[in-house]
Amino acid sequence: MKVSYWIFLLWFNFSCKEIHAFSPLGKIEKAFESLSTYNYFEARNLFQKSIRKYPSLAGFGLSLIYFRTDNPFHQVDSAYTRINA
Repeated sequence: MKVSYWIFLLWFNFSCKEIHAFSPLGKIEKAFESLSTYNYFEARNLFQKSIRKYPSLAGFGLSLIYFRTDNPFHQVDSAYTRINA
């Protein structure tokens, strides 16, 4: 009984890591990671690719990019438009 319990725990641990790798929010997660490392070009590209599938998350991410003043995409009007869409 104990052996099967440990085998199950090992299988569950590895399967959870694999599930996270193939999550449906992959582009959104990568976009927010790029945004946290100030890679605005990649983040903007990933958010624009996923706007049709996840409009609220991608719109929020794009509004963050457009609102921040430390990048070449700074436009307050675009940030307002994305957050209200």
